[in-house]
Amino acid sequence: MDWEKKTAVREALGGAAADTFNDMTTPGQSLLRSVQDAEVVRKERFGNTMGARMKAAREQLPSLQPRHAVRSDMSVFSSKPAAEVHSLLSNTRRAKADMSGVKTMLELKMDSHQAVWDAFVSQRDAARSRLEADVGALAAELRAALAASDAASDVEMAAVEEHCVMNLTEADVYNVWGAVAQQTPQRAAWIEELSQALDSAEDDRRSVVEKALVDMVAGMIRVSHLSEGEVERILERESLALNKAILDNRRTYADLVKRLQVAEVMAEQRRRCEWEAGLSRWRILRTHHAMNVFNERVRSPEYTEPSVRLQAFEHMRGRQRAAFERVIEHVRKAAGLQPPHLSPSRVEEWAVAAAELHGSWVAEIDAWLRGLHAHESDVEGIVQGQLKALWEEVLEYRGYKEPELRALVDDSCGAVVALRRARALSLLQSASAFLSWQAEDWRHFQDSLAAWLRRLAALHTEYHARTREEEAEARATLKACRELYNAEDGEREKALAAAVAAVSSGHSEKSLDSLVAAALSRLDDIEAGYRDFHGHMTQIVKAFPRTVQDSAARYHIELCGLLQVVPQVAPPVPLQSATSAAADGTDLACSDATEGVKAAGVAAAGIGTLPAGEGSVPGASSGAADNTDGDAADAAEAAVRELLLPNGQSFKVAKEVLGVLVAEGAATLGEARLQVAKREAAAAAVAAAVAAREEAAAQAA
Repeated sequence: MDWEKKTAVREALGGAAADTFNDMTTPGQSLLRSVQDAEVVRKERFGNTMGARMKAAREQLPSLQPRHAVRSDMSVFSSKPAAEVHSLLSNTRRAKADMSGVKTMLELKMDSHQAVWDAFVSQRDAARSRLEADVGALAAELRAALAASDAASDVEMAAVEEHCVMNLTEADVYNVWGAVAQQTPQRAAWIEELSQALDSAEDDRRSVVEKALVDMVAGMIRVSHLSEGEVERILERESLALNKAILDNRRTYADLVKRLQVAEVMAEQRRRCEWEAGLSRWRILRTHHAMNVFNERVRSPEYTEPSVRLQAFEHMRGRQRAAFERVIEHVRKAAGLQPPHLSPSRVEEWAVAAAELHGSWVAEIDAWLRGLHAHESDVEGIVQGQLKALWEEVLEYRGYKEPELRALVDDSCGAVVALRRARALSLLQSASAFLSWQAEDWRHFQDSLAAWLRRLAALHTEYHARTREEEAEARATLKACRELYNAEDGEREKALAAAVAAVSSGHSEKSLDSLVAAALSRLDDIEAGYRDFHGHMTQIVKAFPRTVQDSAARYHIELCGLLQVVPQVAPPVPLQSATSAAADGTDLACSDATEGVKAAGVAAAGIGTLPAGEGSVPGASSGAADNTDGDAADAAEAAVRELLLPNGQSFKVAKEVLGVLVAEGAATLGEARLQVAKREAAAAAVAAAVAAREEAAAQAA
């Protein structure tokens, strides 16, 4: 290949040295430009250098001018000594000359010529060997320096590998490239020094070989074994060989330097690409690391279970216990709503207090939930602020394009933020639902208890009203019977008084007997009326305990129904027709007056009798009957005790009512007995008057 073509500036090398990373000239571009400039200068300088050296050689070897040699025999015999010697042998017999001396001389000249040539060859080969050794040493030195530089660059570049780059900051990553880029001028200087050293070695070789050529030509001319033309051709051949070797070496050196420079440019580009890949990895890893740190923090208890929320839940647990204790305490107060304190008004007061407890608890729950929602809004604001700061941070890393980065942040971090928000709101919603259900459950429990207490109070009030009504009805019946009896007894008294007055006016014994009989009949009517009145009063008084017992039994059964327990008494049994049969012999008016009591007794179940002893009517029944009535009353009292509430208030009231009724009945019967005694005394007085009158009549007769 032609030297000029080999050393011409090529666009490929200019393109290979192009740096796409910045607009400034890189060390590689500077190195390549200097090589290209050196190639052009070397091209221009080569002709001048070779012409100057050949001119100097011609000046040092003026005898090397080309001259054509004469024939050898003519040169021998053309000299005077030779001619004289030749003339001396003109008479001799011609004979053939052996030319041994000439041969020896020629052999000596050949040996001298060969020695000169061998000396030149040895110097030429030694110079070439020294050149090769020097070039090898320079190449080895450059190789070692480049290897050390590569090792240092690899150490620096190892910091941007995937497993190490996360430990660096952005400034550290740029410092890595700065440290690597600082070695590029030094490496270019080493290559330039190698080029200069190779040129210097070639110059040294040229000077040594040229000096050897001069010595060789001088020796050959001195030996004169060859003609000047042949020596000149040898000089020309060796000079051309030397120049060709130098040119070949320089071409090799230039190729080596260019390859080294191109390799340096490619290595710089490769390191730049590796560094940019490391920077890109650093940007991407930093981006993902920032998002992972953000996600871990959002998933941490700092935001999923904030201390303020935990304290609020702990406070709510305490408030729940306190509210539950208030509810239980208020429910316990319902146990105080027992007779005689059981009333609809007291129950309504208890229900209103329960509603106030429920309202205060619901208000406290609402305030607590509002506080939690406000705190959650604050936490969400903090998270959104950190998400915004994360976006600014990852945007500075420039690991992705902005639309791609936005989608990545939304998919990774936005989903975590939304999930945290959804879980927090779900927790608050669950807490609200549970507390609402709990408050509603407590309210339903208290409302149910209030409704049950209302039914119990209504039952208790109804029972007392019914008891008072039955008592009032019994009192009214007794009063009606007594008033009726008083009216009828007054008529009978008037009839008796009239009959007694008529006796005093009797004019004959027969008429007197008839009048006495009439008076006695009126007295019998009074006694019969009294006995009927006594029977009615006794029946009414004896029927009232049975009515009370039936009311207590119904109250017991209804109360057990409210309590959802099995009643311990049998339901009331309808009254037989014995009550109506016992009423035979009374007049219609008294029967009508006591009809309401009888109907109530018949409708009731198991009417009892009055207890014997205090409150019983003396003389109204036999002793066996009194004992029977007393046993029945004791049994009724025991049954009533079993029916009523534990405090026995209803039984006490019933017993007091029974005592009052019995006392009133006894007083009525006592008054009736006194009237009968008075009437018997009046009858005795009438009988005595009649007897006296009969005796006076007899005496008069």
